[in-house]
Amino acid sequence: PAAIAGATERTTLPVVAIYDAPDDFTPALISAAALPHTTGAERRPHIESVLVDAAPGRTAALRDTIRRTLDNPALLIQDRADARRAAADRMGPILNIMYGMLSVTVLIGALGVVNTMGMAVSERVREIGLLRALGLDRRGLASVLRLESVAIALLGAVLGLLAGIVFGAAAVLSQEGVPLALPWDRIALC
Repeated sequence: PAAIAGATERTTLPVVAIYDAPDDFTPALISAAALPHTTGAERRPHIESVLVDAAPGRTAALRDTIRRTLDNPALLIQDRADARRAAADRMGPILNIMYGMLSVTVLIGALGVVNTMGMAVSERVREIGLLRALGLDRRGLASVLRLESVAIALLGAVLGLLAGIVFGAAAVLSQEGVPLALPWDRIALC
């Protein structure tokens, strides 16, 4: 049985379907004909959303018909793509903050690599002296050190990226009902 605010009696409504909808939708869909009559206009149940199943290719025409018929400037008419876009727009600022924090982390990591390589060079004075004594000129020595730092940076970046993908995917898959979608374009930028 369902109790509706303002109704004088409890109403029994059958469950005819279970659906998985975005958070914007109400948890229950009830036909207006099934709603009981209530006492007082302020307590009357109100309609939050109306779902319409449009024939393929008729979405735009149906949207225009609804807008023209109801003629309400406060009316929001959305198809699936609009609802999906609205949900993505709400997540955009959060994702931008996360990407900003990730960028700062990458910058700190890069400074760490530079610091480590600088310390490695200053601690390897004997090795550098030996290479110079064996005939390696300054340009060749700089190339060796540059190649070594690039190899270490690339190895760290690849291992960090793989670890991030694995741990991120594990975190997403641990949440019920959340699909895993890897942003390959943003991963490629890394």
